[in-house]
Amino acid sequence: MLLTDIVERGESEYPERIALIFRDHPTSFGGMVTAVRRLAAGFESLGIEPGERIGILLPNCPPFVYAYYAAISSGTALK
Repeated sequence: MLLTDIVERGESEYPERIALIFRDHPTSFGGMVTAVRRLAAGFESLGIEPGERIGILLPNCPPFVYAYYAAISSGTALK
């Protein structure tokens, strides 16, 4: 089971449950998976293909989590 499988499972079984809390702002599994899917589609629209390397330069915040999961789910390699 991959990390993305855990998040996808959480979204399908418990879409309203809290997946992430940052500075007292909760994000549900449904909201997190939506953000991850949108970002993964953005990677694809930029021409980033599975196996390519990408870098993520963000502070420890929700957008980093979304980008990390989007990269994993799209098959890119993090550098």
